[in-house]
Amino acid sequence: MADAIDIIRAQWAAAEPDVDTSPAEVVVRVLRIARILQRRSDEELERLGVTRAEFDIISLLFRAGRPVSPTEISDQLWTSGAGTTKRLHKLTDTGLVVRVPNPEDGRSTLVQATDAARERLLPILHELTRFEGEILDRLGDSRDSVIGALRTLLAAVDDDHDRLTGQPLLPTGRPT
Repeated sequence: MADAIDIIRAQWAAAEPDVDTSPAEVVVRVLRIARILQRRSDEELERLGVTRAEFDIISLLFRAGRPVSPTEISDQLWTSGAGTTKRLHKLTDTGLVVRVPNPEDGRSTLVQATDAARERLLPILHELTRFEGEILDRLGDSRDSVIGALRTLLAAVDDDHDRLTGQPLLPTGRPT
């Protein structure tokens, strides 16, 4: 069964037969899947009354299981400090996060999710994982092999980034 990437590759083969477009079989498919899933899950989050940014911050705080610095939030979510601050102000104003004194540095604060955030997050998390699971169920018996291949690809991309920049993509070393 041909897909959009096969059509694009055939067009390139006709236009420039000397160009090897075989990497597109993986790279462009991964990018296309990521865009589609991002858009669909963002629509699902919007339907549930939360933005992706809010969901990501609250999720990070719960997964961490401890108060987190705004810098760590920015690092782990790949957002600017200003963008993180703006989102944290909104989440603070809505009572979903609070700032607590940093016990290691009295001049700074850490961010912690509230009980209200947990009550808000859990139904959304269940609904989002149900939605994503339904899509992935279409992989059937190939699901484990796809996961393994994607894990290998991600490790290669991470290693390449680290080698080129000298810095890991997640400077804190904690999974997100």
